[in-house]
Amino acid sequence: MTYRRAAIPVLVGALSMTVLLWWAGAGAEALRLPGATRVLGIDGTVELGRWLIPWSYAPPTSVNGELYATALQIRHVAVLAFFMAGALLLVRRPPPVRGRVPAALLAVWA
Repeated sequence: MTYRRAAIPVLVGALSMTVLLWWAGAGAEALRLPGATRVLGIDGTVELGRWLIPWSYAPPTSVNGELYATALQIRHVAVLAFFMAGALLLVRRPPPVRGRVPAALLAVWA
């Protein structure tokens, strides 16, 4: 597969991954609502919060807000760039045989 043909699915996957992380970071504040511990349990809420806090838009109290926003943008761009680079190498590599597309999709999302 040429790089030109592989670039569009890789770009779509990278944008999807970045949007999902943005959405998860925007929803991290919802874990502080009273019903979250009832639905997910205390341990589940704490664990999910631990995973989502680095992507949250609410800066910690000890950090400058503008600096935190810049760092968050850098994180999103880094995820986009590294996902695209790795996925492009994975999608480009399979030989032209039957079943190549499902194998490439599984390799990208694994």
